[in-house]
Amino acid sequence: MPTATSTAIPLTATPTLSPTFISGFADIPPGKYLFVEYWDNTGGQEIVAGKCHQLEIDFPNYTFDTQTQKLKGLFNWGLVRPPNSVKGFFGRGQSLQGKAGGGIYSFLEPIIGLPHQPLYPNRLIINGVNKDGTIVVEIEGHIETLEPNKSWGMSVASEATPGCQLTTTKRFTNYGLLEKSQIDLKWPY
Repeated sequence: MPTATSTAIPLTATPTLSPTFISGFADIPPGKYLFVEYWDNTGGQEIVAGKCHQLEIDFPNYTFDTQTQKLKGLFNWGLVRPPNSVKGFFGRGQSLQGKAGGGIYSFLEPIIGLPHQPLYPNRLIINGVNKDGTIVVEIEGHIETLEPNKSWGMSVASEATPGCQLTTTKRFTNYGLLEKSQIDLKWPY
């Protein structure tokens, strides 16, 4: 996975929440939609037999085709007032495999403007975007500049339950700016 240049900031630092701390980065250009995605993939390995408690999760609410750059899925436009205030989408996903369990879950959160701090993870703030879709993001104590189709990632191992080793790979991807024609989101209910 391609990585970005990072600048360490103290873990106790307060996010800047400033969309203009780097010249040329501001809000999402008119007529474009920013699409970024944060994904956790957790796998498990039993160190002691029977110690991993497998979970099953379900229902991916969207898909993104990296070849065609098409975003499809479920999104309740009625919850966003007015609907034309949406400037982009923050995709949040989780997948489980191995002794951690199985399944995929995902949802979309609207981006109304920048800076944008999603509901989760709480240590992530999208500060700005430039006209080519490159973003500046504060994530896990670092400032990252991500061009379109570039990712930041890290893996964390834990043994929350003695005898069960879990490894979570966190990936944040900037898919850049999409045209309205590349977005097909509906609410069937």
